[in-house]
Amino acid sequence: MVGAMSDGTTLEALLCGPERRADTLAACEALLDKEVQAKTGLSGMAVRSAFKVVRALRPGIVRDLLDALVPEFCRALEPTFAEARSEGGTVAQAFGERLRARPDEVAEALLSVTDARAERAKNKVLRKTYARLRPGAKEHVVAAVPNLSRTLEDLLAGA
Repeated sequence: MVGAMSDGTTLEALLCGPERRADTLAACEALLDKEVQAKTGLSGMAVRSAFKVVRALRPGIVRDLLDALVPEFCRALEPTFAEARSEGGTVAQAFGERLRARPDEVAEALLSVTDARAERAKNKVLRKTYARLRPGAKEHVVAAVPNLSRTLEDLLAGA
């Protein structure tokens, strides 16, 4: 359990180690599904359509992408996690509170990871879909931060 941890364990080690990776990926996929389905309006329709296209390209692609991206997301969020860890007390709760207090910063950190991955993607359909959605992505990620923070708190509480 991540309580008054001060041993320097990284977010990536806690969430992506062999004993936790499957739970982390399942929780992240459930969060992603929930966020996509909750989108409304024209931009929501575009997000849902893009998600459907990506899933149709290759079943299991979302889990595969999460498997590759989650460790990178953890590294991108590590400075915030280290701040929470240095406070003492319940790290999971402190981390969640920090994420909720800084949604723009969290969104930029996560999008820097996906931007870099999209630039390296070989699949033209994925690159094109990402490029089409990227202009509005920050708004969607910022809106997802409260649910992301709760998901990560739950995962860390069980670590």
